[in-house]
Amino acid sequence: MAGVSLQLIGLGLMGTLPTTGTIIHAQYGYQVLLGLGFGLTLRSLVVISRLEVDSTDLAITMSAVTQVRVLGGTIGISIGQVLITHFVNQDLTGVLSASEMTALRTSVSSVSSFAPAKQAVVTEVYGRALNAQIKMVLYITAACWGFGLGTFKKRPVDFRDADQLQPHRRDNLEEQDEERDRRARGRQRY
Repeated sequence: MAGVSLQLIGLGLMGTLPTTGTIIHAQYGYQVLLGLGFGLTLRSLVVISRLEVDSTDLAITMSAVTQVRVLGGTIGISIGQVLITHFVNQDLTGVLSASEMTALRTSVSSVSSFAPAKQAVVTEVYGRALNAQIKMVLYITAACWGFGLGTFKKRPVDFRDADQLQPHRRDNLEEQDEERDRRARGRQRY
């Protein structure tokens, strides 16, 4: 939950950045928060998978986790590109000529050949498109945070016992505690 919380804070702060192309130094701090959040979340996914899955199913689970991450990234990139295309088509069609629009769609670096006034407009449009992308990711992350609350357990698995516990019995921790106590008492008699 800490990782997702850091992502929410970082994304919220990134969404406040100016769209004019001005670089403010605080954005580097926002990026650090965001990066820490992503790093903590991805690592937690691997650890939780290890705790919740039988060792015989671990390889397939890790493959599925990796595949879902790649699929999610692909879908996210696609949605991000749709947002940029929407902003460009909606806001720049009357500002740029047909040849400039073609050049921009071919390569963003073509902006350097535009008149300074047009460069400023293109920068503003791309800045607003980036903010829209950040908001999209913020909403998805907020949903993940909500779903994450549903994963809490009253009695979480102790990392020291994880290899000895069977996943189908992990929700029965009281029974396992009694069994361990019974074994410990049996060893004390000898």
